[in-house]
Amino acid sequence: MLTPYLLQATVLGGAIALVWPAAGTVGLAAGAGAPDGPSPIHVPARFLRELGIVAPWVFAFPSIAFVVLPAQVRAHLGGFAILYAGLVAAVSLAAGILIEPLARPRPARRVATSLGSPLAVMAAGLMLGVGYGACLIAGLRWIEATTPPEFRGRVTGIFYLLTYLGFWPPTLLAALARRAGEGMTLCG
Repeated sequence: MLTPYLLQATVLGGAIALVWPAAGTVGLAAGAGAPDGPSPIHVPARFLRELGIVAPWVFAFPSIAFVVLPAQVRAHLGGFAILYAGLVAAVSLAAGILIEPLARPRPARRVATSLGSPLAVMAAGLMLGVGYGACLIAGLRWIEATTPPEFRGRVTGIFYLLTYLGFWPPTLLAALARRAGEGMTLCG
């Protein structure tokens, strides 16, 4: 069961090792080649303190919304459990996408239930989707405001790397549920 994840981690690690030293192209004259050797990574000093903490939640919010929450009400859904999980996923992701234009004009600083019924899970999915969209756009706006253009691509890549850590909570919650019981993960 762990083998596919180890293969994915190995391939991803190799890909990261290959692209990490790649030089950016911002600021190069037309027709000029890449400078000798990799350019140093310039990450604003406040990056991990201010944005690194938020980044994993970008995808933790929607992944919890459409992986964990629908399972909590599966008994109330009969044969529609998979369709319902897909609907919660669509609502969560749509809410995230729809909040982004509303959050975009604001400075980065300002962008920042009960599981007993399918309706409550849908509402939670909507709110978690809004959280995902707001955190994503706030993080990207923060990078835009604090990072020089020649380093923005790499800092954005690091931000996305941290956001992808947010896909771990459903796995961790499933492991916790096996040990402590399903009721102990989110609503216990």
